[in-house]
Amino acid sequence: MLKTMRIILEDSLHRMCKHNPKNIPEDQLLQLGLSKGKLTLGAPMNLQVSSGSNPGDNPANPIVPDLDITEREGIRTESSRQLEDHCRWLEEKFKALENADHHSGIDAKDLSLVPDLVFPHKFKMPEFEKYNGTSCPEAHITKFCRRVTGYVNNNKLLIHCFQDSLVRAASRWYNQLSRANISSWRDLAQAIMRQ
Repeated sequence: MLKTMRIILEDSLHRMCKHNPKNIPEDQLLQLGLSKGKLTLGAPMNLQVSSGSNPGDNPANPIVPDLDITEREGIRTESSRQLEDHCRWLEEKFKALENADHHSGIDAKDLSLVPDLVFPHKFKMPEFEKYNGTSCPEAHITKFCRRVTGYVNNNKLLIHCFQDSLVRAASRWYNQLSRANISSWRDLAQAIMRQ
């Protein structure tokens, strides 16, 4: 590609200065990799001149070969190889996810305070007033229990649903609780009162 550009530049320079090539400033010639000593009055050295009717035979309208074809083919081949490598990598990742029993070494059951909870038939999660940790926790627990009156004997359901009544700092607090410390609704209620 550099060679092609140089041919075009030499030809343009030659046409611009065919009467007096010495008028071109030296710094412009140096930028093109030329010097006044290399500048000639004839047709550019790389241009073939003949007397045919082919437009490429005209020195004013040369046919410049596209030397980028091999370069483009190389880029296309490289891009294709990179795409294949990326697809292979993605396939490996998907297979690893499909074969994994848990994500990042943590089983979903380990994340829940009540992993074996079974929701009652036709259970619908009630809407709760949200507790952010700044108001009275006892008042929030009372309001929560009144919303789930029909399920007060289901410890697992109360523990699980309580997280939906929490926001911001209170929600972060709930997420750091351990199943080892919370085995009943009473344990959870006492823990939030201590906060």
